[in-house]
Amino acid sequence: MTQSATAPPPIVAWLGYGGLLPFMGLTAAAVFSGTKHPWLVRALFDYAAVILSFIGALHWGFAMSLPQLDPRQQRGMYAWSVVPSLLAWVLLLLPPLAAAIGFIIGFVAQLLRDLNLARKAALPGWYLPLRRRLTVVVSLCIFVLLALVGCSPGGHSVTLSWTAPTQHIDGSPMRDLAGYYVYFGTDAKRYSGAVQLHGATVNHYVVENLPPGKYYFSIAAYTVTGVQSGLSPPVMKQIP
Repeated sequence: MTQSATAPPPIVAWLGYGGLLPFMGLTAAAVFSGTKHPWLVRALFDYAAVILSFIGALHWGFAMSLPQLDPRQQRGMYAWSVVPSLLAWVLLLLPPLAAAIGFIIGFVAQLLRDLNLARKAALPGWYLPLRRRLTVVVSLCIFVLLALVGCSPGGHSVTLSWTAPTQHIDGSPMRDLAGYYVYFGTDAKRYSGAVQLHGATVNHYVVENLPPGKYYFSIAAYTVTGVQSGLSPPVMKQIP
């Protein structure tokens, strides 16, 4: 059941619809950039994980505050409230296509839980209409972004390898090597992705889930005090 339908309070409308801006902004960036940027997918999924966890946690609050729920229903809502955050964590470990499908299923499943709750307890009249609109927009953004950046199941991968430096720039022996930074992107002058690798013995890294396009890669070493070397000359790889 729901209370009489009204427009959401202004603060709810601002925050709710404002929460769509990262989804829509990342999608618009992909539309107008004219190039393929794999970091757009990662940025979208990271934010989707945060939002999915947030809306799942709403049911924890409902379980505590709705007097119409019996103890069994409360236990079910407490248990469900942590499921979206666990699902989001797992999805961030999956290839792009599988993650996208999983996120959309997660958002739709959360909406279905909200619809089920509305049959048991009184919710504000604006809550379900708002949730429907937000779920539709989020799901569409995920689909559109994936299509624009040309993600495929598992994407493509590039394996990088290098030889550890033995001297500092002043010629002194390097005994304080702590790890490496791997930089990559479609612009050799402004890399869009970076990964920090810990350990002086690391000598390779696999960059995964890259859509088709031309990519550049560089390596930089860093010391135990955090001092970073200059970038290695960029290496280009064309992914068909």
